[in-house]
Amino acid sequence: MVNMRKVTLVAVILLLLLGTFLYLLWGKGAGSLNSSEKIHPLLGYPFNFSLGQTAVIEDTNDPSGKSFHITFLDVLEDSRCPSDVVCVQQGRAVISVKTETRGITSYYNLTQEKKGDPVLIDIHATTRFIDLFPYPVSTRKIEKDEYVATIVVAHA
Repeated sequence: MVNMRKVTLVAVILLLLLGTFLYLLWGKGAGSLNSSEKIHPLLGYPFNFSLGQTAVIEDTNDPSGKSFHITFLDVLEDSRCPSDVVCVQQGRAVISVKTETRGITSYYNLTQEKKGDPVLIDIHATTRFIDLFPYPVSTRKIEKDEYVATIVVAHA
């Protein structure tokens, strides 16, 4: 009886997560997310943001209250192998971001391949490009406003 309850609970949680993902991907559409809204993810944890959106990450370890601002500017390349095709090479995704830290504005191109290397955005912080949604399918063109990037900003 206890095992059946655990299985049911896990199934319900997985269905809720799948439903949320599908809603964002196809129901509401990533492009309809309000890209002008700033999000406030936690330092060291992955987060998703849409094209044009800015994330403000507070450094709670810094007594001066320093924060990192990172804006998803563009998808420069999406040569990832479509999910319904067999490819010789995996391909990659490249996005451009703008960072603002300590009054300094910088621009970076972040590459997501098998394992994106972290990019130093401040003497105390790095960012890593983890993933890009939606994943390509050969029968459908992805519009720029549909893209959602997953990155993490962490202590260097």
